Amino acid sequence: MAGAAWLLFGLLVSAWIQAPEKIQAPAQAAAPASQAEPGIRPGEIYQQALKPLDLVRSSLDNWSDAELGALTTGMRMAREGCGAANIEKLEIDKAGAMTKPADGGGVSIASEDDLYDLIRLCALGQDWGRSLMAAKKYLASGAAAHRSQAYSLSINALVRMNDLDGAVETARAMLHELPYDGEAAYAMQFLKTYLVQAVDPRALPFATEEHAGLVEALKSGSTLKSLHGGAVMGVGALYASGMQLALLQRYAGDAQGAERTVGELEEAVAKSPSLTAPDVQWMGAVRKQYGLIGHVLPAMEARGITSGAALRKFASDPGFVTIVMVFPDYCPQCVKTVVGLKEFAAEHAAAKVHGYGLVVREDMGAAEPESWKELKGTTLLAVDTGVAQTLGAVDYPLFVVTDEHGVVYFVGTVPANAFVPNGFMEQTIGRIVGETAVMRNAVGGKAKQVGKKPN
Repeated sequence: MAGAAWLLFGLLVSAWIQAPEKIQAPAQAAAPASQAEPGIRPGEIYQQALKPLDLVRSSLDNWSDAELGALTTGMRMAREGCGAANIEKLEIDKAGAMTKPADGGGVSIASEDDLYDLIRLCALGQDWGRSLMAAKKYLASGAAAHRSQAYSLSINALVRMNDLDGAVETARAMLHELPYDGEAAYAMQFLKTYLVQAVDPRALPFATEEHAGLVEALKSGSTLKSLHGGAVMGVGALYASGMQLALLQRYAGDAQGAERTVGELEEAVAKSPSLTAPDVQWMGAVRKQYGLIGHVLPAMEARGITSGAALRKFASDPGFVTIVMVFPDYCPQCVKTVVGLKEFAAEHAAAKVHGYGLVVREDMGAAEPESWKELKGTTLLAVDTGVAQTLGAVDYPLFVVTDEHGVVYFVGTVPANAFVPNGFMEQTIGRIVGETAVMRNAVGGKAKQVGKKPN
């Protein structure tokens, strides 16, 4: 879990979002003068070159039958091994020492390292209850070698079990007990992301509590490493994680608090003696996203996806809530998402919602990919990489939502189930049009109320 870059910077529409007209335009976060963009190094180019492959691999929909079969087999083996271990019989004395090793079912737990490996084994088998039990035993033992990982895996298990109270409590304990290292940074980022996806009101106070430790870590100006383990987080990713708090404050109507947060983050990174090119690019993209909120979406050049289509200016539709999905032409799972956007817009005609897909193409004159055949009937336009840069695209697909006046209300990535009834996007649209639940209608049918308006 800890090594995954679970930064969903844009999942910040929450229960505290104010009406669009109440959101003040933010000051554009400017890069400190000392952060001149350095030349990119071969290793950094190598990492960027792998991004398209990483994006495709990130969805199980793109895995082969052989790969899925191997994963299923591995998960089954892990679950069986986890179930055979006698975690319950493992005894920890008052001093935290393991006094009674457990042996049963052919699985032996004879050391703290065995216990840590068991936490991971149960997590791989998705036996979250036993993974949590093993993690608690490890933390009770007082062992230090994998303590941060045990906390991280505990948070992961609690989230999967939908115990968000327990996840927040455990994360707070981790914050106060352990140094803020790479492992802690990823654990906090993961939990913040999940809380925002769940539209949970604890996201803002939790991000506020984490902020001081994050800023201190950012001041080091170097990659944040785990004290015991391989987790690392670059300055750019850490800065972006810190900006989650600024956006949560903005959506809560606390413009001054947001500006103060941005100022503290900028002051911290300004002290960095040197930054990598990817760090500078990532921070610049995050600043662009933050700067879009509260401003009219700029017009961008686009063209139809068929060969020879003429250039046109694309902007939000006046009088309509406009959802724009930006994705690269090498992202097959994004094709399914844009189809979902089309259906979502059609079902929300009563709320005056329009949806567009902007597909980013390195070569605007290249032939259309085979997967585009699935997009028949969708409103799809091709744009060049400059549009992605204008919108601060880091992760894909990127979503931009404007109100009926074209003012950007949200920018960022969304959860995979964003289009379900009363889901992330429906709640976003509901707040723009002044309702908690908006009208969902079948195409060609009558509108239906999917939820009650607030009292």
